[in-house]
Amino acid sequence: MTGLHDAPSTSSATASGLHRLLRRDARSIFEAGLRAACPRAAVQRFLSWDDPFLVLDRSPARPKLYDLTGFRRVWVLGAGKAARGMAEGLHGLIGDRVTGGCVIVPEGQGGETIGRIQLLESGHPDLGPLSIQAAAALAEFGAGMADGDLCIALISGGASSLVFQPVEGLEIEAIQDVIGQLGRAGAPIQDINKVRRQLCRLKGGGLGDLIAPAELLTLVVSDIVGNPLADIGSGLTIGSDGAPGDLIHLLESYGLDLPQDSRVRAVLAKEQVPEGGDPLKQHEHRLILDNTAALLGCAAEAKALGYEAITVTSTLVGEARELGALMVQTAEELVHGHSGLNPPAVLLFGGESTVRVGGSGRGGRNQELALASVAGLSRFDQVILLSAGTDGDDGGTGVAGAIVDSGSAARLHALGEDPDELLGDNNSAQAFEVLGDQVTTGPTGTNVMDLQVLLAGPKPEPPKRPLLPG
Repeated sequence: MTGLHDAPSTSSATASGLHRLLRRDARSIFEAGLRAACPRAAVQRFLSWDDPFLVLDRSPARPKLYDLTGFRRVWVLGAGKAARGMAEGLHGLIGDRVTGGCVIVPEGQGGETIGRIQLLESGHPDLGPLSIQAAAALAEFGAGMADGDLCIALISGGASSLVFQPVEGLEIEAIQDVIGQLGRAGAPIQDINKVRRQLCRLKGGGLGDLIAPAELLTLVVSDIVGNPLADIGSGLTIGSDGAPGDLIHLLESYGLDLPQDSRVRAVLAKEQVPEGGDPLKQHEHRLILDNTAALLGCAAEAKALGYEAITVTSTLVGEARELGALMVQTAEELVHGHSGLNPPAVLLFGGESTVRVGGSGRGGRNQELALASVAGLSRFDQVILLSAGTDGDDGGTGVAGAIVDSGSAARLHALGEDPDELLGDNNSAQAFEVLGDQVTTGPTGTNVMDLQVLLAGPKPEPPKRPLLPG
């Protein structure tokens, strides 16, 4: 995991010493959340090795033992932004017992091996030729498994784009066009993944069907609110509970109208009949890490720094602009002591917002949320808001998010930028590039949605009244 660092900041030159301290604390709290969401450690919390037994769920109430001497071969397959760390954690336990495997990771994180596990790179967030090659590699491994084998699948967010095998001769470009339109229309990831599952052979449990003669254990790191396991990575090894519903109507609800002769439309229009009984239900699957772990890490760091701290929610959803306004309202309650805390205090949020793109600018949901709060937060002198993605990339901008304080709006105007115009053009990246207030981490190796740190510093002491003579 790459360490957090400050970009050269225009604000740092003009902010007071107290402001600089509060901003530093907000960044430290966010960084603690990243450390707490380490997938390598999560695997080793849920699994332990007591030769020859791999122990799942170490609590006495429901441990499950895998006697690795009872399997002919042990395979590891995986995909996602956290998959490399998960593979490292597993290899640290049973590396010498692994027969082989393949884990798909974002570009720049692969090209090598972890023991006998290959790390193959693929593209994200857009589908492309690498997505197809990655799917073919996983499918080949899966199809080669047999009764008497054990497969441990490592699935995390990002797998939906990293791995894609189009159905019925569809062109990957046509699929990406539909997925991209849904994203720009503000569709939540659950709706996008409903479409992905119907357009990819390996989604919706398709990879699990190939593995099925072997025994299967799936470990999941969640990047979706509510942790629906069949939606994470679009369910490579975990089938959904039933038919997805009318997908054409779903597209139309977001303003998409595919041509009648579109091949993608023809596939999505097919009636999806739920199968009688899911063969994957006999296999084990566990959620091992989600947003709550990151929030616990944030809260612990905030308290260590001397703040009262409360996690408000781990399921924050909605339009980023509306959530920016919510942060302003919440800041007012925090400053005036109506939130149950007295400053210095921190309120923590986790979840995932959406952005409806109507402009031509660049940005992501975290930077848009932060920009939407800029004007309102100018009223509160000692309030800091940090909003950032735990994967380190906000909307493909290469930064994790942004940080805002009471002077952000004035500094933007002084630099010739209008916050409202930038927001109207979905150009939040421009705003925080100009300010130097992007939160930059590089790829973090984890992916448990977004974090918001709303921090209120101590109230300033009233000025001392001079003593009157006499």
